[in-house]
Amino acid sequence: QHGSRAEAEVHEMITPECSLYLADSSIKNAGFGVFAGRDFAYGERIGEPGIGIHVTDPSLIFDANEVLPEFGWDPYTTGGVHEGNDVLTFLPGVGMLSNFHPTLSNVMSGGLKEDPIFDRSKDVSTGANTAYHNFTFIATKQIEAGSEIFPSIDQGWFTVDSGQDW
Repeated sequence: QHGSRAEAEVHEMITPECSLYLADSSIKNAGFGVFAGRDFAYGERIGEPGIGIHVTDPSLIFDANEVLPEFGWDPYTTGGVHEGNDVLTFLPGVGMLSNFHPTLSNVMSGGLKEDPIFDRSKDVSTGANTAYHNFTFIATKQIEAGSEIFPSIDQGWFTVDSGQDW
């Protein structure tokens, strides 16, 4: 029977809710931004859990003209501070796609869970994998559908990114 309750239930099961989407940022000339596709309550996790990739000694890998380091996160925020003396963490997904604004922050880091699946002393593929998983953002206030997601980033970002101390 077309339009039946059973048909509606099946449609709901196979049509997942769009909780996040990309669109033109509300910040002028910032490119795309990440937006809430539904309402999020205070304390609710935002997006699907992702991985964290800690890069040790990034200054030996990247030079000042490369764009990729601009998308790195401070290891104190992500839990990678003990990976080395100089660490930069990449958070593929919302962590690298979202824009920053110093006064519009509405989510904070949920941290990473360290869960190594390989034994460094035995498994040769250890270096090809990350032991850091389950990264999400947490809403720091009620977020309405259609609102842009702005992570809380410490003020050190300005010094690294622009060379200016705000």
